[in-house]
Amino acid sequence: MSFIHTPQSQKWISPLLALTMLLPSTGLCQDGDNRTFEPKFIQAKLAIVLKEYGELAGRTILMAPEVNANTEITLRSQSPLTKQEYMNAIESMLAMSGIAIVPHQDKFLKVVPADAARANAMTTQIEPWGDLPPDTDNLISRVVVLRNMEVAEGQKIIDALKSKNGKVHALERINGLLVTDSSANISRILEILEHIDQPVETREQLFVMPIRHGMPSEIKAKLEEIIVDLKEEKTAAPTVALPRASGAPGVIRARPDAAPARAPVAIAGAEPEVERGIVRGKVKVVADDRTGILIIITRPSNMTFFEDIVKAFDVETAPDVLVKVFRLEFADADSIAGMLNTLVGSAGARDQGSAAAGAAGGAPGEDKGARGVALEEYVSERIKAMEDGEKSKVGELRAENIKILPDKRTNSLIIMASRSDLATIEEIIRDMDMMLSQVLIEAVIIEIDLGDTLKTGVDWIQRSLLAYKPNSAGGRSPVMSFAGRAGAGNLNPADATTTPAFPTGHGLTYFFTHYGLNIDMVVQAASTDDRTHIISSPVILTTDNTEAKITSTEQIYIFTGKKYDQYQNPYDDYTTKDIGLDLSVKPHINTNKVVMMEITQSMSQPGDVGAPQSGSKISSTRTLTASIAVRHGETIILGGQVRTEKGQSRDKVPLVGDIPLVGRLFNSSSDTFKRTEMIVFITPYVLDTNEEIEAEALRRRNALDIDGSWKRDWSNSKLAEPTAKQIWEEKRAAKELAREEARTRRAEKAAAAAAERDSRPQPGRASGQLRARQPVASTELSDEQVAELLLQNEARWSEDLKQVDALAVESNRQEK
Repeated sequence: MSFIHTPQSQKWISPLLALTMLLPSTGLCQDGDNRTFEPKFIQAKLAIVLKEYGELAGRTILMAPEVNANTEITLRSQSPLTKQEYMNAIESMLAMSGIAIVPHQDKFLKVVPADAARANAMTTQIEPWGDLPPDTDNLISRVVVLRNMEVAEGQKIIDALKSKNGKVHALERINGLLVTDSSANISRILEILEHIDQPVETREQLFVMPIRHGMPSEIKAKLEEIIVDLKEEKTAAPTVALPRASGAPGVIRARPDAAPARAPVAIAGAEPEVERGIVRGKVKVVADDRTGILIIITRPSNMTFFEDIVKAFDVETAPDVLVKVFRLEFADADSIAGMLNTLVGSAGARDQGSAAAGAAGGAPGEDKGARGVALEEYVSERIKAMEDGEKSKVGELRAENIKILPDKRTNSLIIMASRSDLATIEEIIRDMDMMLSQVLIEAVIIEIDLGDTLKTGVDWIQRSLLAYKPNSAGGRSPVMSFAGRAGAGNLNPADATTTPAFPTGHGLTYFFTHYGLNIDMVVQAASTDDRTHIISSPVILTTDNTEAKITSTEQIYIFTGKKYDQYQNPYDDYTTKDIGLDLSVKPHINTNKVVMMEITQSMSQPGDVGAPQSGSKISSTRTLTASIAVRHGETIILGGQVRTEKGQSRDKVPLVGDIPLVGRLFNSSSDTFKRTEMIVFITPYVLDTNEEIEAEALRRRNALDIDGSWKRDWSNSKLAEPTAKQIWEEKRAAKELAREEARTRRAEKAAAAAAERDSRPQPGRASGQLRARQPVASTELSDEQVAELLLQNEARWSEDLKQVDALAVESNRQEK
């Protein structure tokens, strides 16, 4: 049957219908229809084509208003077509025109634009993988459940294969995809997915490698770093050109029954694999430090490469991080720890800045080909450098890798660091933990007091005026007294005549008394010359940069005033004050044995009585503060003071004392002169060795006049004087040592003589005969003779010991 439709003969057909891809066309025709068709549509209106399609399908056409009715269809068959082929051809022509046919119920077909087909109850298929949809251009929706691939990976593949009207939606819950496209295109997509969606575990296997020396996690990090570098360097894998994203009718495909060979297709966006390098396929590395194993999931062909790398890294080396305790001998652990932590922190900050600059400038020029050096050689070189004690530079020390803790109880440092960092820190500690020089500071304080006093004059004392009465015996006796010294008028007349005690002093003093007038006259002429020399010599020993202080004081009472108790009775209030010598020195010693000293010297002494009847004294204090530099053994003057006091006083009787010549009988004068001199000298002695310290101590000890008061009994000091018994024991030990040395020398001489005799040839010796050895005269003592001499010496030593003990007893008796 042949149909020819022209535009002129079919003007009454309304244009509608567009796009195809819906249900299989087999559902639109009757079974058993064996008719053939030869369609020849030349620019036929859409309505004519739809009418023909509706008659073939046996359904009523429902065309949507949105469909362009003026669409023209051209379809010319060169050979007869079956009914099914004829319907498929119409569906393809409509699909190319953007028109779709959607079944509606059992008797209708909706003709809608292809873009709106998904909203018009389009058929959705949920079929197994093996059931492919028919090879038509009908629009359908198919749910594809992925078995091995991820949804994102499958969606990327379908996006590259779908037509321009196709849509893909991800179904994460079921690990699937909802695909809307032509039935033929969905069939092609399913074929490709079935080829790609294969389990990857079929090529990779699990390998377990025991790690004997290294840390599995560290080796894992190295392996992953190598794998990443290899993936970055690999060239892009060649891919087969994908079909262009066009409509299904424009795709030339073989029929399913032709069973074509499926060529492998490389999909853009799939997980990258190293296909053409040292490592092929996917690689997964898992480390377990607890059991010491490394789990590698990869292809068996890659294991030779991984085994070589693991063998190169899994070697016995010294631990990377060490913990060591440094016992300090001279330095303070707390201060050293603080300085080291400061040093490490500042060095780490500088290193971070330089590392950032180096990374910015050096990365582009990195030579990737440098990895051609054998891995075993590199690892062996690093191990050898670590074993040789490679040290880090100070600028390479990092605070996050180093822990330093001080232990005050043992004066030790606990340090945790890498081997190279530990070597650097150990060298720093060794240079800092050194014995500092010591300095013996000798201060000599000389104080001289000079005083002259001259007192001359005449003193008159009127005790009282008395009234007398004559006695029967011819004498007289006082009956009344008045005037005179204070209180004399209240005295008994007999007591008023008694001469009071007058203070006597040095020099010449005369007393004259006129009993009738009750007048005393005292003539004085006294001169005093005071000379006082006070020398203080404090000595103090201290280390470099360490302050030392010596104090020698006593307490005195200072009158502060009057206080009243609860009954308003007054009493004196006192406070105590330390007076004496106070010397504080902080030395700084340089390499030339010049001592820089910061000195504060204070000296106070009691003075005169401060308040009458209080008994308290006032004190005077002299203080020197200076910073000086003195060479070892030299003496300089630190400071001093000279004080001069002159005083004159004159006592006289008014008017009469001013009369020339005669006035000398009624006045007295006192001239006072006082001079105080105080000078401080400083002498430092730098002591670098123990021998110098011992020699200085011995010199100081010999300068003292201890006269046997420091015995070596309770004290075991070398400077103490040994007792008599110790002297005897020392002599006995010296003699025993000398005797032992004599025995050794005799034995050596005897052995040498015997060896000489044995080596000397003996004349007259016949073959096979031995000549008797003649005794050799010798002056050596036998053991019996040596024992006898020892007994004699022992007896003499016993007598000496008795004499020494007797002398010791006599000495003790004299001391008592």
